[in-house]
Parts: sequence; structure tokens; C-alpha cells
Amino acid sequence: MREDIYDVLKSRIVEGFYRPGELIRESDVAQEFQVSRTPVREIFQNLQRDRLITLIPNRGAQVTYLELDFFMELVVVKRAMESLSVRLACRWATAADVKALREIVERCKGYQLPDDYLKVLEDDAQFHRSVCRAGRNRLLGDLMRELEVHMDRFYFFTEYITQEMLQEFIRDFEVIIQAIEERDGDRASRAAEAHLDQYYDIIKERLRG
Repeated sequence: MREDIYDVLKSRIVEGFYRPGELIRESDVAQEFQVSRTPVREIFQNLQRDRLITLIPNRGAQVTYLELDFFMELVVVKRAMESLSVRLACRWATAADVKALREIVERCKGYQLPDDYLKVLEDDAQFHRSVCRAGRNRLLGDLMRELEVHMDRFYFFTEYITQEMLQEFIRDFEVIIQAIEERDGDRASRAAEAHLDQYYDIIKERLRG
């Protein structure tokens, strides 16, 4: 039950249902889920550990703000991890891994924006997860999933991908897949970083605005 409540609250924060700076009260959560305040207090502590809320004495939990400095720190780490991920995939990926990546790309070709924005976000994340799995490094996968929560908050905040950008994403994916097939780690790394950078620039502009 506690894990379920944690997942619900985390999703609400990531997807912007709870806005940055908004207060969430223990009593409200306890009443909604019909539990005592003790498990809610523990859930809040876990959300604070994950940098999604800040506990404020006598007031409740405040959803953390989306800050440019934190985003830039995320970008540095995310780019390095994605570069390592595609390089490992170039070494260890199987034909089945490549097939799974191509299936994601084919789905993306059928999306129309802005209506399919959430589907694009999900398949973009699925592509990166699949590349990581192809690299056969579970620790890297665990670390990337921790970052994914925070990156997703910024993606939902931005809510902006054009049809032209989607086509660029697809081209980036196809280059990465080809590089993985050819075991070309340098090319895969460059393509992965370029793919990340074009959307990160948009997020930076939104945060500065």
C-alpha cells in the first residue's frame, strides 16, 4: 500500500498535477487514501530523499521547484551516461535488441503532434531504456532510471515537441541503431548526445523564461 501511494504521488509530481512550489498536506493524503498519517509521513520522507518535495515544519510538503542549475547538473550526468550506454550497446547488442529498437522507431513514425505528445515521451524513454538493456549493464540501468524521474519532470513541464522535431528524433534513432549494428561506438555516442542536446536547449530556454 505504501509503495502504491508513493507511486501515485510521484507520478502527480512528475506529470505536473502537483505544481512546483505547491503544498501537499499529510492529512489530505491520509484522508484520500484512507490510511493513518504515519505511513504518509514515511512516504513524504522518501519523496524528499528523491528530491521531489521539501518537508516544511508545521506546513507540509512543498513540491520542489524546477531550477535551471539542477537541470544543468542533470544534463551533464545524463549525457555521459547515455554516451556510455550506447557504447556498451555497440559492444553487446544482439539482433533481437536491434529489432526491438526498430519497432520503437516504426511506432514513432505514426505519431502526430501535439496529440501524441505523451506517446512520444514514452517511446523516447523506451528507446533509451532498450539501448541500455542492450548494453547488458544493470547498474547503469538502475542509475539511469533514477535520473529519468527528474528528466521526466522537465519534459512534462516543457510540453513542446513539433512534428519536425519528431522527425529529427526518428533520424537520430536510426543513426544510433545503424551505429549499434556496425559496432561504431564513436558514431553512436555523437548521435545520442546530439539527440539529447536539441531538446535540452528548448528546456533551458523555457526555464530561463
